[in-house]
This record gives sequence, C-alpha cells and structure tokens, in this order.
Amino acid sequence: MSARRHHGRGIDSVSHLFLSRRQPAAQHAPAAADAPATPYPVLFVVSGCDVISKSVVTCNVALELSRVGYTVAVVDADSNQPTLRLQMSGVPDGALALFDTLDETKAPGTAWDYVLVNAPSKLFEGDVPPMEASRVLLVLSAEPRELIHGYALVKRTAGWHSPLQLGIVVTGVPDEAAARGVFDQFLDVLGRRLSVFPAYCGFLAAGDALGRSVLRRRPAVVDSDDACLVARLRGIAAAVAQEFEPGGRARNR
Repeated sequence: MSARRHHGRGIDSVSHLFLSRRQPAAQHAPAAADAPATPYPVLFVVSGCDVISKSVVTCNVALELSRVGYTVAVVDADSNQPTLRLQMSGVPDGALALFDTLDETKAPGTAWDYVLVNAPSKLFEGDVPPMEASRVLLVLSAEPRELIHGYALVKRTAGWHSPLQLGIVVTGVPDEAAARGVFDQFLDVLGRRLSVFPAYCGFLAAGDALGRSVLRRRPAVVDSDDACLVARLRGIAAAVAQEFEPGGRARNR
C-alpha cells in the first residue's frame, strides 16, 4: 500500500503526544507561488536533533546514487558535526563532488541529477527557511524528543512549500516492523494536521554499526563487514531515487 494512503492509521496515544506539544500556529508565510523556482535539484537531509545517522545516510545514499550512474554533489552544511567529512575521506576519487555551500554547486556548465545537503538540525529555526527546501529527507528516531522536533521541523517547512516532498528514514529501531510503526504514527499526525503525506524510505536498525564506519573513515557501502547494513543503505538509496526523481523533477503526489 502506498505511503500516501496510510492516512488515519496512526496510534492515538502517540498522536496525542505530538498534538499536545505542537508549536503555536506559525505566522503567515508567503504562498508557494511567490517563491522563486529552484534552479537546481536539491535534497535536504535533516533530523530534528543532532544524530549520527543523518550524516551516514547522506554520505552512503549519495555514494550509492553515484555508483548506479547519477551525477551527485554533496554539500556539507553541518559544520558542527564533522561526521560526513570523516566518511568522505574514504570515498574513491572522482566518485562524488563535495562542496561547502550550495552556491558552489551552481558553477556555469555544471548539471547534477542530485544535490544532497547534509543540513544542521537548526537550519530551519531562523526567520526564513531556505527556499530550496521543498524536497526533504527526514532521518527520524522513535525517541519522543526527536519525534516532537521532527514534527516542528516539517510544520515549519510545509508552511513555505506546498506541496512539500518529504521522505522518512527511521533509525534506532529493532526491525522494519517497528520502523513502519513509527512511520505510520508520524504519518497520521502529519496527514491530519498538516496535510503532508511523506514516503517511507527505509530504516537503520539499532544494532547497525553506524559509528564504526565513521571511525574507519569509510562509507559503509564501500567498506563494511555488515551485509545487512549495506543492504539497508542501498535500499534507502533506491527509495530516494524512486521518490525524488533526478534533475529536480517532482513525482505526482
């Protein structure tokens, strides 16, 4: 069943947790028609809090998309967490282009299928969120604090972009059944309160050696003795390619 048809299947107790702590209504934001068109395809990889999984997902998904033939640029906008750059030091030469800012990806003559931005968790807390952030991959855990921050992040971003193209990766769960449960709960709240219907893009299990790949300074899809972790990361990359079409083309939602 499509993720967009799960509306209304969430668990009431978790929905109450979100709704009882939700932010006050945001001030009026400009209509989507007023926003300038994004001249290049950008996918923001975000989380409600600082978690190591966000950088791991960014690096490995970008590398896997590159491996299957897409042109990919990576922007490391999370200067407070060097996790991404530690892993990128182990990326084969020429496999990916790494930049410090989005502006650097717009050099004349360049064209990317995907630009992945490893975004800091506080990116959307300013007065104006980035206008490019209409395509978001949210790395989400089952922790109540993370869920609340994730909801607030989506709420603020959805106020600027309608429709918001949103994918969810669930981390820190024992198996896919648990990940689907977290996703369904989150989807129910987003659908009822914000009319946002994200796509499920996969999960990373609690036992996955995410930190080990950082210490080795090698992306897991390049060098890992955990075949299940590699399969999960490649599955996330495949889901991203399906949900967020290359070249910035939005799928029909």
